[in-house]
Amino acid sequence: MRVLFRSISVAPTKAMAEHVERTVSSAMAHRREPHLTVHVRLRDLNGPKGGADQEVVVIERSASSARVARAVSADAYAAVSLAVERLNRQGRARAGRRSRGRP
Repeated sequence: MRVLFRSISVAPTKAMAEHVERTVSSAMAHRREPHLTVHVRLRDLNGPKGGADQEVVVIERSASSARVARAVSADAYAAVSLAVERLNRQGRARAGRRSRGRP
């Protein structure tokens, strides 16, 4: 699995990159696809104005599918965790539908 982190309009820090890598790796550990790529994009929506403006978009791409999750929070670390959790929920819901015979 490859994790690609990109920060737009926010200065990326080593701590943030490590948090992204750790969070995504632990959340996707159950996936056994060899060509799985996860793109994580962080951007500040309002600039220096403040507020709940840290947007994180997580895109998971594999050979057979692609999923996207988005989260906005005042804290970038919380936004990363929330977006990854939303992506996991999508995967669990899809797996449940497949086990019941639905696409």
